[in-house]
Amino acid sequence: MTLSLTVIIITLNRPDCVRRCLDDLAAQNPPPDQVIVVDGSPDSRTRDLCNQRSEILYLRNDAGPGHMTRSRNIGLLEATGEIVAFVDDDAFVHENWRSEILAPYADPAVGAVGGRVIQGSSPPQPWVEIPKIGKLLPNGELYAGFDTDSRRILDVDHMMGCNMSFRAAVLAQLGGFRDDFPGISGICEDSDMCLRVRCAGHKILFTPTAIVTHIGAPQVKGRRFDARYNFYAGHNNALLLIRNFGLFSVLFFRFLLSAARDRHRDLFRSILSGPRAAAGALFRYLAYFTGLSLGILLASPRRLRHGRSPVRNDAFAARLRQQLTARRQPAMQLIENV
Repeated sequence: MTLSLTVIIITLNRPDCVRRCLDDLAAQNPPPDQVIVVDGSPDSRTRDLCNQRSEILYLRNDAGPGHMTRSRNIGLLEATGEIVAFVDDDAFVHENWRSEILAPYADPAVGAVGGRVIQGSSPPQPWVEIPKIGKLLPNGELYAGFDTDSRRILDVDHMMGCNMSFRAAVLAQLGGFRDDFPGISGICEDSDMCLRVRCAGHKILFTPTAIVTHIGAPQVKGRRFDARYNFYAGHNNALLLIRNFGLFSVLFFRFLLSAARDRHRDLFRSILSGPRAAAGALFRYLAYFTGLSLGILLASPRRLRHGRSPVRNDAFAARLRQQLTARRQPAMQLIENV
């Protein structure tokens, strides 16, 4: 029996990208059972586009930029599929994506599945160690390599947010995404959910045959990998590792050493390239460590308050759990029996 599929698209000021994203999803055979667009744009262009398509459920996130995880949770409140997939507004699914992303769920132990991401704006990585794809390394680094055709399904620790899916029952069990990963790109919020899925005892798989092309559309604010991005990279990496492993964990200590080494090396190389390159690198360097310091200050009390549990237990989580569970009681029973 084919599992039902909800696809949630998070968008902000990219109506042209949303149009192509929706067209490619509609071309799937069969198309997804439900498509939800969660829009944080200040204007009506995306809403007007979605209103022309009766099969699309359009939702608003009035919090605007920097609240991607809230948008994901807004979509989850209305999701009806047994599997919930997330694709970015600038990520376009290939032929047979639906069947390929669903196939690994034949194993009831699988709680999440991610697919291959072809970066349309950059060449493939020249060398990828396939056993490391999607792994959390001993130094705290989240190894990617998701543009690689691994030729086989891999067991992984995390996925790329523009092409990831979860059992709705698992998302209900965990209480949805944590909302405390700020930034335009929501850095690490996808990885946080994946680490929680693993902690809850479910497998995460990477399948190279479920493909999207990610064009990397321009950011709404700033540019990719600028000082703003580096601030949130430091901040959110601290949140991710401390919330999931603890401030005094060996993993976080190794991460600090590795981050300091890499950032100092990059700054030194930029200084050798001239004053202009050095100035930009210095801003990024200071932004990263400012964000990292703030992340440590914020994550530590949250870790003490909530402990190691991957389950979110606030009022929103209870509401989400109730709505998702009510829609699919048999699936919830399956998860409890795994």
